[in-house]
Amino acid sequence: MKRVLKDIVARLNKSHHPSHNDNQLTKKISRKYPWGQIDSIEIEQSGLLRIKGFLIDNISDLTGLRVRVNGREIVSLNSYTTYSPEEAKTFSSHTPFCGLVIEYLLHPVANQEITNIDIRFNNEILFQSDNKISLTIPHFDGLFSENRVLHRDNIYGYGPPVVSVGTDIQALSKFLTSPVIDFGCGSGALVKMLRAEGYEAFGIEIKRQPIIDSLIKDAEPYIILYDGQTPLPYENNAFESGICTEVLEHVPDYETVLPELARIIKKRLIVTVPDISAIPLLHRHKVVPWHLLESTHVNFFTQSSLSCLLKRYFKRVEFKRAGLISINQTKFYVHLVAIADK
Repeated sequence: MKRVLKDIVARLNKSHHPSHNDNQLTKKISRKYPWGQIDSIEIEQSGLLRIKGFLIDNISDLTGLRVRVNGREIVSLNSYTTYSPEEAKTFSSHTPFCGLVIEYLLHPVANQEITNIDIRFNNEILFQSDNKISLTIPHFDGLFSENRVLHRDNIYGYGPPVVSVGTDIQALSKFLTSPVIDFGCGSGALVKMLRAEGYEAFGIEIKRQPIIDSLIKDAEPYIILYDGQTPLPYENNAFESGICTEVLEHVPDYETVLPELARIIKKRLIVTVPDISAIPLLHRHKVVPWHLLESTHVNFFTQSSLSCLLKRYFKRVEFKRAGLISINQTKFYVHLVAIADK
């Protein structure tokens, strides 16, 4: 679904030197008209193009504005004014809502690279580029243009089990010894990987249709699908080690599950949960990481609370972090990792 963002325009126009970062290209225009000014053009990595400006007075007609992408004209998605009190001192005396934005969505035009953009107002060229632009189509990109009123379940949902193993989990698996149980194994991706590396690996997962549909054939013989009840269908100390990746946050009765895992695991349990310290870390940016909003998350752990919980059943708990992300220069980790030993 995603396409890698390549070099967004090395040179759009040698005479104007547009600025860009990893997420957005901005081209200054500064064209003045009797009704106001077209100030800039922005292209977001997600495929949203904005023509931005300021109004001296209400503009009655923008039908002369034409945007062509890959030789095909596209229609505007939204137009609106913005609260811009500082600019109003220069451009408008009658309202602080003098900022003008007209939006276009680029990615429905083509799934391949965008090779040409031509923007004109009343046949006057505002912007032209023949440089290639590759977009990264975001999840929920339909929210740019959805006509329905959506509900909580449309937004705070959950997806199918992953069918591959991230490099961070691959690295954590090196701390395991055979035989291994993957509790909440999903599609069995980790079971498959471990067995390919010579581990005697098994998985257990709640029986539900999305799991059945996603099971990896090579792992299926080594996975038990059960009803989610305890006790777990294994003998005491049946496994040398176990792993539980991004599962406990989904389990309402986690305090019943953990002693069961301690019962069937002889030596070591590796647990990963979302690192909720991302919430206060990102507070100044007014954002919350999307993965924390999944509708099936019912428990939220800190290092302190997870340590207290695991030390009921394991003598030693060591912590790690994985999945480093940076948002507006603030760095945080996706995964809080605990390695618990008896």
